[in-house]
Amino acid sequence: MRLLIIKLVIVLMRFFGVIFGVIFSVSPLRIKKNITILLKDISIKLPKKISMLIYNFSYELVKKIYARSRIEVLLKRSFKEGFVMMLDVTKKTQRSIYLKEQYEPPVLNFIKRNLKLGGIFIDIGSNVGFYSLLGSKIIGSGGLVLSFEPESYNFSKLKLNIDINNMKNIQTYNKAIGAFSKKAKLHINPFNEGGHSLESNEYYYDNHKSWKLDVVRNKFPKIALEQDVDVVSLDNILRKNKLKAENINLIKIDIEGHELSALMGMRDLLKGASAPNIICEVGRDYQDIKKLLTGLEYELFSLNDDGSPSAINTYSAGGNLLFIKKRLE
Repeated sequence: MRLLIIKLVIVLMRFFGVIFGVIFSVSPLRIKKNITILLKDISIKLPKKISMLIYNFSYELVKKIYARSRIEVLLKRSFKEGFVMMLDVTKKTQRSIYLKEQYEPPVLNFIKRNLKLGGIFIDIGSNVGFYSLLGSKIIGSGGLVLSFEPESYNFSKLKLNIDINNMKNIQTYNKAIGAFSKKAKLHINPFNEGGHSLESNEYYYDNHKSWKLDVVRNKFPKIALEQDVDVVSLDNILRKNKLKAENINLIKIDIEGHELSALMGMRDLLKGASAPNIICEVGRDYQDIKKLLTGLEYELFSLNDDGSPSAINTYSAGGNLLFIKKRLE
């Protein structure tokens, strides 16, 4: 009963967010920005449970007031971990990062608990740089972040956020990670700048909604739905940079259905006794990814909100999983 009440409250908060978003959508841009900043400030100062309710209201409101925007709306967000970001709140993923008190708490907190000063963090699918910046702050000037983002717009925002933080320990690559080096088509999701994929799909997805390709082309006639990108294997990158497995603390992978191919391109790294732990978003390739990594002596866990690992009893595709390398006694 309690869970049902919580779900109902969330639905109502989203509904009222849409209503107020429609009301304020005709406001001048200055007013819209002030509303967005105010909602963010309220959300990050409230207790966690209340903050999540406010977030559901805020997200829908902010989405609605900028729905017809044809320009970027960049707002600065400071994070308690010690870095700042310029985020375009007209975009789905960046809007979520801007408004949430904590973005993806299980992944965020695992990284904070497990990255080491002077270590190496590999961020595959960096988007606009949230985890790369977080990793950079934790590992310090003696460490290294390898940051991979193939999409041109996201990559430009990744570079911007690195520059405004004056971070010198991040190497950026405007490339995708895969099983081997090649040229490929990156399929652009105009609904979600975090949803681009090397996997071609008949449908484009945004939350629980889906659209066929021809509908998307008609809806976004001015947006190129494909980009030519370079694909490289992580094993080759590590060999070229002469980086050793024992210095790599963690790999984070979030590349919209291409995770299995990326993992296959780092088998030389992963088969070693000092191979790093992996946080990987897993979807329809769950069984194949599980088979590959358990065959390389990895154990599989889910992540709690505090970043601690938990044994998996049942798995519903579509979330981040933790793979920990078995160590010899």
